[in-house]
Amino acid sequence: MDEFSTQEVERLEKAADLLFQAEDRLPVLKTINWSRQVAEDFFRNDAKELPKPDYTPIDPAPSYEQVQAARALIDGSSPVHEWLGRIADQTERTAAMLSSLGTKAFYDLSCALYGSPTTPIADGKHTGLDLAKRLDSLLSEFDLGTLRLEAPPRLTADELKKELDRLLPEHFGRMHQR
Repeated sequence: MDEFSTQEVERLEKAADLLFQAEDRLPVLKTINWSRQVAEDFFRNDAKELPKPDYTPIDPAPSYEQVQAARALIDGSSPVHEWLGRIADQTERTAAMLSSLGTKAFYDLSCALYGSPTTPIADGKHTGLDLAKRLDSLLSEFDLGTLRLEAPPRLTADELKKELDRLLPEHFGRMHQR
């Protein structure tokens, strides 16, 4: 790859800074987080009906402006230029998603950004839903009826020595004893 001129490096650094600022205004998890009361009500009602939280949509205009300013600085076809272009695309989608809270557009944009439960993951064979089902099946073996929450036995040094003297020959033969 050809080296970038000092001016190109400065332009790309400025573009990256603008994209960071645009993205920094878009706190996804904080914006979509349910209040404690909404979550408590949801679980108190056995999670039978989705809650209707009050979301405050994000104004996307400042982020869009910063992305546009960054795009004006990203003029090239190197891997760095392409990467910054992808960051710009993702930042615009995130701004659009957060400005459409509570609508079908929010779901569509979140699927475009993050995938859906049925979107293949990195291995190309499994989905997030497959992994969730597998994890559920593994963890379901540990329901409250099968868990033993007994305190571990406490042994004195002499009791531990006797126990080790009894168990170690099973694994190492008599060679461990002196």
